[in-house]
Amino acid sequence: MHAQTVSARPGRFSFFSGFAGLLPEGYTYAEYARRGFFELCAVCVVNLVLIALIPVLFQLKKGVTSAFCTFFVLFSLVLTGTAASKMVLYVRMYGLTPLRAQTMWFMLALALAFVCIFVRLYVPRFPLVRTLAVAAATMLLVFAYTDADVISVSYNLHAIEDGRLAPDDPELTFAGFSGEELARMSDGIEPYLREYVNPLADSLLMSRQRDRADYRESVLYWDFADMDKIGADTPCVKAYLAVLPENEPVLDAARASIERLRGLDVGFDLGTLAMTVTVRDDEDWANNWKQYYKPLEIGERLLVLPSWEPEPATGRSVLKLDPGLAFGTGAHHTTRMCLELLESAVQPGDAVLDLGCGSGILSIAARLLGAREAVAVDIDPIAEHIARENAE
Repeated sequence: MHAQTVSARPGRFSFFSGFAGLLPEGYTYAEYARRGFFELCAVCVVNLVLIALIPVLFQLKKGVTSAFCTFFVLFSLVLTGTAASKMVLYVRMYGLTPLRAQTMWFMLALALAFVCIFVRLYVPRFPLVRTLAVAAATMLLVFAYTDADVISVSYNLHAIEDGRLAPDDPELTFAGFSGEELARMSDGIEPYLREYVNPLADSLLMSRQRDRADYRESVLYWDFADMDKIGADTPCVKAYLAVLPENEPVLDAARASIERLRGLDVGFDLGTLAMTVTVRDDEDWANNWKQYYKPLEIGERLLVLPSWEPEPATGRSVLKLDPGLAFGTGAHHTTRMCLELLESAVQPGDAVLDLGCGSGILSIAARLLGAREAVAVDIDPIAEHIARENAE
């Protein structure tokens, strides 16, 4: 994409040669632009300090003070112009990048600040601080909502079409940017990736689409974790499968996946990758969780009480429950919200139909809240048995 890197121009004054589009002898375009920017920053800081201190440290006449300050302001503006001309020369030869766009934006802000100072020197009532604050806030907002990536890609593509920049190597660059640089850019460049025929652009576009699809799918499987527990113990993933012949391939696939992980060089320690299989009896499964199931006050009137817990004196309607292997304990947000809705919706004498009753918690709650009858239905024989026991 770069037309050239060094162009010798002997006999030219390097300070102003950027305005003529000429590169001084002994410089590259990058060095010339970089030097202009850092000279600008250093000199402008010194000039701002001098403008602030001259009226305080030197007892000069007002006209003399204004003259000195005017000289420093104008010199800073000229220096800003020369630095900008060097950057423009660099951009013309090498194209625009987000960093170069941001640098030029900074130069514009600096020039605006010195213009405001110049006005204040000759208009004492000019609200300098307020104007600078408003201007800075406005420029920051514009900068925040301006996509430098899109501006850079658009400028470079038009410059290539006009012949001002050398064409891309279709396999290596697009709009003058490598695949790695494009991958870091915003989604705003995607219309350009679609518009132009370029193998690198097509590959990047497909990669971004895959990443978005993977992200949307992964969100379905996100879960919450206690941050203070992360790294404290050896990570362990647990899965539960019924002991059935059709589940054997699942275990084989898990073992094969772990073996593939062992052979990958991912750049960090994957741990032991140990896999153990333990068979639990249904009785253990049904009882081990009980230590975590405690009485729950729900809404204004209900108390869900595990059947093995003593009944407290709360004045609430007590719903004794032993969910066993069936779903529905009252601890899950969905069940809790349904119970709260029942509390406000059920009227004395209502008939309630509970489809997919699980433990029967909603049907029993409806009866406690005044329903005349509740019909509980479930396709799981275990749920039918447990719901009946809880209702009795």
